[in-house]
Amino acid sequence: MEPEVYDRMYECKDDYWWFVNRRLLIQKLTERFANLKVNGKILDAGCGPGVMLPWLREYGWTVGLDNSEIALGFCLKDNGKPLCCGSILQLPFKKNTFDLAIIGDVLYHNNVHDDMQAIGEIYASLKRGGIALFLEPAFEVLRRKHDLVEHSARRYSVFNFKRKVTAAGFRVADIFYANNFIFFPVLLVKMTERFIDLWRGSCSDLIALPAGLNRIFTFLAMLETRLSLRVKLPFGVTVVCVAVKD
Repeated sequence: MEPEVYDRMYECKDDYWWFVNRRLLIQKLTERFANLKVNGKILDAGCGPGVMLPWLREYGWTVGLDNSEIALGFCLKDNGKPLCCGSILQLPFKKNTFDLAIIGDVLYHNNVHDDMQAIGEIYASLKRGGIALFLEPAFEVLRRKHDLVEHSARRYSVFNFKRKVTAAGFRVADIFYANNFIFFPVLLVKMTERFIDLWRGSCSDLIALPAGLNRIFTFLAMLETRLSLRVKLPFGVTVVCVAVKD
């Protein structure tokens, strides 16, 4: 990921609609599937600048892992310890350590040259009965300039992602597409980018929004998240998978 993206993520992590909604989605899934105790251990694999860390620590002892020292530097600004600089391809933890692992926008990255190896590392790091929550970009048809600054190597469908996690030994408790309401706008942006430079030098989707528009997006996204846990639509920009190590 380009360094300037970490700056933007850190600056807007508390109230930007995308991050507010992601915290809600992970919260709902954690409360539904993860039986965390007082001393539960949580891994935020690919924690970035610490968007989820403060909230996750309300659920138990949480360690943030990232291979970017820049990202971990932002975590330290919010007293984000414990932190670990390392790769998801070779997790520096003992086997059967964690009750819950959050993997958000990590496996798609071009630094993850073997996503099956990464999924296997997550599986090994979890205790029996542990839960892995995966959130990864969906549909290759949505690949666009934004993927350049994100250093994206791949996108997923619910079908190929389910095959991967089950091949690693997981049981899939739930899998679906999220962020459905922006699927067609993003597709339109992808088609328009062929003819017009929409970003004027910046390819990131993480752009400043007027406060009113951000509130509207937040409301729509949070409403959709509550609905998507009940009604599964065949499209969206994110694949969400709840995987259990039995």
